Amino acid sequence: MITMTIATDRLGNVIGAIQHPAHPKGDGGPQCGVDFAPDHVLHTVEVGPEMDMAKAKDSLAFHESLKRYVTKAR
Repeated sequence: MITMTIATDRLGNVIGAIQHPAHPKGDGGPQCGVDFAPDHVLHTVEVGPEMDMAKAKDSLAFHESLKRYVTKAR
């Protein structure tokens, strides 16, 4: 399984995603983060290997497929 954080706006529209690294934090590998505006909602979910961002060929289709992992933000 892959852990992702999916960001939605206040209407529940997907605006971006972050794939968590496969290696544990603190192992000496590079780390990064991202911030979203206060009115955005972050959803951390487990997804299958078919959702690996590195293997996505069509970014629009990938973005669209993220919707099924997110409950509507209210």
